[in-house]
Amino acid sequence: YPRRVDGPRVAADIRHEVYPSAKDALDSCEIDWVADDIKIMLCGPAPWRPESRYRCDITDEVYGTGYQSGGIPLTGRTVTADAVGTPIYIADNVAWPRTTVSFRRAIVYRDTGDPATSPLITCIRLPYAIETIRGIASITWSAGEVVRGDRSRVTA
Repeated sequence: YPRRVDGPRVAADIRHEVYPSAKDALDSCEIDWVADDIKIMLCGPAPWRPESRYRCDITDEVYGTGYQSGGIPLTGRTVTADAVGTPIYIADNVAWPRTTVSFRRAIVYRDTGDPATSPLITCIRLPYAIETIRGIASITWSAGEVVRGDRSRVTA
């Protein structure tokens, strides 16, 4: 059952799962984290499918008041590296103000303008559905890390 949020924010631990096809695309700069149009969209409870490659493979994007199909752009994107040179893909936190939606996943993808060619990057899964009613759905990245992060928090 979704958890309804009318007032105070609710935080939940979530899981990141990077699509296998995205790992190579990011490392080879086929997906340019800084220059490309990178978006995040909210979705329902469909199971994790690592074989999914493109936005057209995602069939349960949510809809509701204040939510635009295709999601919103990630802003403040940068790439840094840890002590051993592993790239860390960073972005600003995201928020959908004044929305009425119920979601269980958020998917980051590169928007090419065509769902059939827009590659998926990472799937963020919640342990339960979040429902906002004229509220703010937001995702706060752990240390700003979108792709490499082990943990994040989502608030609604």
